[in-house]
Amino acid sequence: MHHSLGLAQWRMADLKNAMDHHERALALSRRAGWPLGEARALQGCGVVLKQLGEPHKAFPRYRRSVEIHHSLGSVRVGHYERAIDVFGRSLAIAMEVENRRCQIASLIGMAGAELELGSVNSALARLDAALELAEDTGIDLDEVLLGRAELLYRQGRYADARDEADRSLKLAFTSNLLNVPRLHGLLAAIHLAVGDGGQCVDACEQALEHARRSGQRLDYARALMTLGHAVKGRGREESRRLWGQAHALFMVIGAPERSTSAALLAGSPR
Repeated sequence: MHHSLGLAQWRMADLKNAMDHHERALALSRRAGWPLGEARALQGCGVVLKQLGEPHKAFPRYRRSVEIHHSLGSVRVGHYERAIDVFGRSLAIAMEVENRRCQIASLIGMAGAELELGSVNSALARLDAALELAEDTGIDLDEVLLGRAELLYRQGRYADARDEADRSLKLAFTSNLLNVPRLHGLLAAIHLAVGDGGQCVDACEQALEHARRSGQRLDYARALMTLGHAVKGRGREESRRLWGQAHALFMVIGAPERSTSAALLAGSPR
């Protein structure tokens, strides 16, 4: 709840109250022994501190958030088998104590990892379970819809993916602004897949702007990659420039996509 309130206050430019809510979320997550909640709260604190002009205070919070995600086997840094195990244990605890928010977060995390490993049916089952909980409670519905949109995109069901992503994006503007860059990036990829270059470029620019404002380098790099594909008609040098910027970020972050960006820069995209 405090995480959502912090995001809402941030959207209204009430940075002081946003910081208060993120710090309360941090304290409660630590008290409950919920590392994923701690990582999210630290990221929220970092975003607010950066906008308050205190990057020296924001940096250690970002760094600690990354460390926690690494220790959890975060899906976004490529440790998928480990992530499934951690999220599975988290789900069991959440069910035991009847914490629906944690159940939803765990199911989403497991689905994301399973999707990366190619277990599409299992991932869809997790997301269906999460969707039922989210619709019953109103908790993290935007997160579940985002997960479903990404899965549908992987299946080539682009129209369905766009519908789910659009629905998630509308919710994210009032419930989780940190997902906005990722959603614009997904919509850009969908537009690219169906051959709508103009819409792809627009979505990439939205993703880049929101990622820049919130300090989310991974989403920024991914949007650069997609934009590089979208502008290939303007000449390969422009694409290579964008892919080069993305590759530099992927290398710093340690993201799995660095092998793809390296291949593109070498002239052998895969």
